[in-house]
Amino acid sequence: HFFALLSVIHIHRVRRAHLLCHHCPPPPCLLPKANCRKNEHKEGKKMPAFRAAFVMLAMLGFMGQLRFLAADDPTQSCYITISNGTESCYYSPPTGYQCDYGPVQDPTHHNLPPCSSVGLCYTILAGNDVCYYTAPYGYSCYFKLEPSVIANMTNCDNLRASEPPVISVSASAPVPRLVDENAVLSLGDVSVTDPSAQQSEADGRGYLLVTFQATNGQVGFDPTQSWLTPAQQTAAVYALSHGESDSNGGVKFIVGNASAWFKTLQLEARVGSLAKILPALVFKGALYYNYLLTGGCSLTINVNDQGLDGGTPQQDTVTLTFSVRPINQPPFIIFPTQNATFEEITMAIQGFQILDVDADEALLPGGSVFGDNRITLTISVTKGRFLTPMPAGTVMEPGGRTVHYYNTQAVINAALVSLQYVPDTYTNDRTYPGVENMTILANDLGHTGYVVAGLGTNTTLVVPLHVIPVNNAPVIFLPDMLGTDEDVAFQGLNVNVTDVDTCCNITVTLSVLYGNLSCPTGCPTVLGPSTTVTFVADLYLISEITSSIIYRPNHWFRGYDNLTVTADDGQSFNHSRVRWVSILVDAVNNPPTFTATCPSACLGSVYTQPGSQPAITVGSTLVLNGASNTSPAFSIFDPDAGQLWVQCLLSAAKGTIQIVNTTGIAELSIPKNTSVATLASCTGSSCPTLIVFMAPQTVVSTALQGLTYYRTSSGTDMLLIAVNDLQHTGKGKAWTALEYVNIY
Repeated sequence: HFFALLSVIHIHRVRRAHLLCHHCPPPPCLLPKANCRKNEHKEGKKMPAFRAAFVMLAMLGFMGQLRFLAADDPTQSCYITISNGTESCYYSPPTGYQCDYGPVQDPTHHNLPPCSSVGLCYTILAGNDVCYYTAPYGYSCYFKLEPSVIANMTNCDNLRASEPPVISVSASAPVPRLVDENAVLSLGDVSVTDPSAQQSEADGRGYLLVTFQATNGQVGFDPTQSWLTPAQQTAAVYALSHGESDSNGGVKFIVGNASAWFKTLQLEARVGSLAKILPALVFKGALYYNYLLTGGCSLTINVNDQGLDGGTPQQDTVTLTFSVRPINQPPFIIFPTQNATFEEITMAIQGFQILDVDADEALLPGGSVFGDNRITLTISVTKGRFLTPMPAGTVMEPGGRTVHYYNTQAVINAALVSLQYVPDTYTNDRTYPGVENMTILANDLGHTGYVVAGLGTNTTLVVPLHVIPVNNAPVIFLPDMLGTDEDVAFQGLNVNVTDVDTCCNITVTLSVLYGNLSCPTGCPTVLGPSTTVTFVADLYLISEITSSIIYRPNHWFRGYDNLTVTADDGQSFNHSRVRWVSILVDAVNNPPTFTATCPSACLGSVYTQPGSQPAITVGSTLVLNGASNTSPAFSIFDPDAGQLWVQCLLSAAKGTIQIVNTTGIAELSIPKNTSVATLASCTGSSCPTLIVFMAPQTVVSTALQGLTYYRTSSGTDMLLIAVNDLQHTGKGKAWTALEYVNIY
């Protein structure tokens, strides 16, 4: 009763409504302050006496128990002095704070310790309003802030104590975790908890910042993995494809995304969303990374609560380590996409290389070897052949269509730099025009790492080599040699023509220099005679036609003539080909011939008819100078002799012979012991009856000009003139030309 009476008297001294506003929700400090409801008790209002008395009785009833609470745990009941000691607030766990005017430590509240910072605090609203926080009830809010009131109070932002996030991993997981090279490893045992974050989610907050940092590896999410249940797959797919503000839970990616592998992956999500996506967390080592390589392989996971309770951000970090078992990787073939050449043109295959990422892992630092790092490479074609350097371990099969290499990839690649492909001559595949398939088989022999089914040790690649078709000129086939005798014609040139691109309408032209060609029968049309003939025919007729053509050398020609053959298929490029063959016209010795020159018709020679012979009396002379028809002038011609010597014989039975022109006579055989000059200076009977000399045919003809006969006795006589060609040129016998002059 005493306390009730005291409360009624004291209630009029209440400066403000010190009772807690149990109607106000407990918004966290980071919520916009305008959302905090104000207390219905405003400045200067007095609480109704009956209500104040009732509350005060309840409060004093609790106060009566403070002594016992303080004795058990003094920190649970305490006081705090406000406004420089003019007002005190007392804290009791069931009721919170009660504030009154009066000196410090009201006598009724002896032995209470000062309140720690976990108790009363304030936060300022827009418009200079203020809210006071009392645990565990929350805030009471008023319209006006008085600095003296909050002088000894702590700002609520400094009192928010949140629990840090916790990253958990399976205790049974090996350390380091084992994974095959380039294989995907599930990290579904990783989980994140944060009670404070879950409590603040109701207020629209609670987003955790999660960072994954891989060293010598990559991290990502794969909700399609077989170890996930259908429900887990569905939940992970949904969360990864929806934003963090989605009502059913989503993820906001800051670095990376949900569809690829990353060295660094950062996202923002709530605890519930993390629980959906973490079962799909996967890791794999960097491409071709394994424990033979330098540097560790790890994944560091950091979770930061971003100060979601208004205080200092708190975080947790876990680092997972991995041992990546080496797996033998089959060789990789690098080949240019376009390789082309023209028919019959050698092609350099550029850019062809073999890459085996783990073959050289057989080499330890310093160059020592613990395994064989050689590989094999086989290349083959069907319509051409290869030209290649031949390092050790290289074998080329006969024909060059297949090459086997066995060496380190560095040595093999050095040889491939100079690799060339030579297409077969006239290759023009009409089914797959211009395509040659090059088959490549590389095998690393499984020297390094474990061989996994499905990967194997070899790689096969079939690549096209494009042989661009071009028109091939016709091909002409000729005999090695053609031949005939001087002035003798022959038939059959034996010319044949082929063309891999066509069969018909080939234009053939034949020409010679020292003769003529003709085809009176057996040809499409009559040809020649002419030095050049041309015809158009299909391939199969060309041989038949040329076998009917006649070659006739020019008169007296001997030596080499050329038969030139041109074949043209009528195309615009590379359409014709020319070949030639020699025709040997063998020289045949031709007899020399005399020519008698007279004013009109010569008489008295072998052609003389009876009664027309010249009549020469004893002591008279006959000069053969062409002055009359009975004194012809003679000359000699030999088509073979040229300037070679011929032999001339002059004789008479009943007279002597004088050579007036002796210039050029080189050798006088008869008369013996007589000089050539004597032949010109002798007169009458002192001249010889027989003369034999040798000289070029032109000298002989000059000597016969003015030849003089002197009769020494009567009777019929015959002046004989004979020239022998001595068979100087050509085959056959020596020929002698004779001329007679009958003298009566």
